[in-house]
Amino acid sequence: MSLQQTLFESREDLNQSFADTIVSILEAAIARDGNASLVVSGGSTPLPLFQALSQRDLAWSKVTVTLADERWVDNQHDASNEKLVTDNLLVGKAAAAQFFALKTEHEDAQHAVTQLNSAAGQPKQPFDVLILGMGEAAHTASLFPCCGQSQAGLAPAPS
Repeated sequence: MSLQQTLFESREDLNQSFADTIVSILEAAIARDGNASLVVSGGSTPLPLFQALSQRDLAWSKVTVTLADERWVDNQHDASNEKLVTDNLLVGKAAAAQFFALKTEHEDAQHAVTQLNSAAGQPKQPFDVLILGMGEAAHTASLFPCCGQSQAGLAPAPS
């Protein structure tokens, strides 16, 4: 397997190219399956990508967007990834997309798992597009290298 390296003149060029690729994958999924799933991370890095995607022509009403991870705060809290996605991706043309929220009224995330697993409106799996970022502390999808849960989070699912 060979890897192709692409150099971009600017972050804007990178984000536009990435948005083109994502839209192409989502269009193919919609043509094949009638709908598509887009899973995104929070943080500041994807904001320009979200803004580029939100203006793209796509059958957004056939796309379900959800989060790769979420902080257990109210969806209007500044630390909420749902707020970040709602304010920056689910606007413009992408406002027609469906959103599957991870934060529930439960006291903590573990108590919400059963409800989320049986909830209507889940994004189709396997996911068509999954975007993971890496934070300053070398974490991805809320898995921090210094935490004991990282090994369990990175382990393959039992078969």
